[in-house]
Amino acid sequence: MPKHKAAQQWLKLIEQQELSSLSVTDFCTQHNLSTKSFYNRRSKLRS
Repeated sequence: MPKHKAAQQWLKLIEQQELSSLSVTDFCTQHNLSTKSFYNRRSKLRS
């Protein structure tokens, strides 16, 4: 998978995190994501 993710990929990751019982920090650790990037993308995609 390329380093930069498409908006569709971020939507899928955000949905997976919301459906999981994991905190954002734990989810990001397991998926090798930056929590800062996760929160930034989630904020942009929700608005």
